[in-house]
Amino acid sequence: MLAVVLLIIAGTVVVVMRTGNRDDTAGPPSDLPSTSPVAPGGPTTGPSGRPTDQPTDQEPRPRELAETVLDALDLGPAVTGSGVAAQLQPLLANPALGGRIGATVLDPATDELLLDLDADGGHVPASTTKVLTALATLETLGPDTRFRTTVVRAAGQVVLVGGGDPVLSQRVEVNESWVYPITRFDLLARATAEELLRAGTTSVVLGYATDLFAGPAVNPAWEAGYVPGGQVAPVSALSLDGGRTRVGFAQRADDPARFAAERFAALLGDHGVQVEGAPMPQSTPRASPGSALIASAESPTVAEIVGQMLTRSDNDGAEMLARHVARAEGEEPTFAGGSRAIVGVLERLGIPTDGLVLTDGSGLSRQNRIAPVTLARALELAYEDPDGSSRSLLAGLPVAGFTGTLTNRFADPQSAPEAGDIRAKTGYLSRVVALAGYVVDADGRLLVFAVLADAVVPVSTLDAQRAVDQLAARLATCGCR
Repeated sequence: MLAVVLLIIAGTVVVVMRTGNRDDTAGPPSDLPSTSPVAPGGPTTGPSGRPTDQPTDQEPRPRELAETVLDALDLGPAVTGSGVAAQLQPLLANPALGGRIGATVLDPATDELLLDLDADGGHVPASTTKVLTALATLETLGPDTRFRTTVVRAAGQVVLVGGGDPVLSQRVEVNESWVYPITRFDLLARATAEELLRAGTTSVVLGYATDLFAGPAVNPAWEAGYVPGGQVAPVSALSLDGGRTRVGFAQRADDPARFAAERFAALLGDHGVQVEGAPMPQSTPRASPGSALIASAESPTVAEIVGQMLTRSDNDGAEMLARHVARAEGEEPTFAGGSRAIVGVLERLGIPTDGLVLTDGSGLSRQNRIAPVTLARALELAYEDPDGSSRSLLAGLPVAGFTGTLTNRFADPQSAPEAGDIRAKTGYLSRVVALAGYVVDADGRLLVFAVLADAVVPVSTLDAQRAVDQLAARLATCGCR
């Protein structure tokens, strides 16, 4: 059964399609890759403990649609700080949240900070870090940029050049249950084989290039079990399905680029072009009289990629986007360079960065520190964005009770009635629970909130998640005048 939810956000209608069917091999249709003159991989511009909010290839089946689903953003009566405090302070005292909590509520209409509970203090943000990565990506690259994976003939061999496409995928089947954007890797291989056969070439030596990004591929601040446990893959400019070895499974390749090249070799063989030997790493070929572009594949837009990164809490996508931000800002495309670039973009936008420490773009690092007010101001800026370039940040935030990492949240009697009225980014690591997003209150007024608890007792994690859900739900019901 297919359900369609219409969400009206800042004047934009967002369609969320949901289905009860599961098919982990599904993917949307895509045009064949183009063939054109030699061009490097990378971005092109178009016409305009164990973290459990890790990405999943398929969202769980949601319960029935709530009757109120962000269907209006009318400006209601003003909210007061005293009204917010009276409603939220008892909930913030919940022992499940532990002894270190940062929280803020912001009214974009008045620019007033309505709640300040260590709002300027740095807290471990977990995956709410992705809000900052998303905003910096949209600001530096623009929503219409696309990433390009290319296949080049040079120096007697064929080279697969990684363009840092976060949604390059092995998916080949089309099914309505997979609603996220992808770039079809199989179509790139098919176009390459057809072009080679047209030129009379039936066997090639295959190389692959990943020098769009620099190392290290694994962040030293990550816990040792994250890569083998499937929370994230080594970061590479050439990676399939976030480095997964099989669609729909968590296991990641030790070397995502080599795995992608080996898969490409197999696909070429399926189409009549044999690869001699094993694919070997190369530098990106420079344009020369003897070089030529064989085929290329362009990704969906940055707006689409950022949206799915937030909805699914895609760690791999966030890290690749952070490296693209680094390149755009003149930094080295590394963890450190991406972190510096994101902070620099936020400062340029006037977002407070006191206490801000970033060591990755996904939030897996426990060394990250973000103040609740930084998240709130970033969300406020995205909402008020005059040219609409940050709209996909709003649209990509999970809808409470319906999409992404909030599909199975807001399920208890205190928060379930407000499912649909809240869009927020989740964050979870062992001892850390966070939630930051937007809520429409009982009077139709939009509020921005951020709650970060980073001293949660491990046995209380689910209770802490319910507690932050109840905080957001209380904002939706209170009016808080």
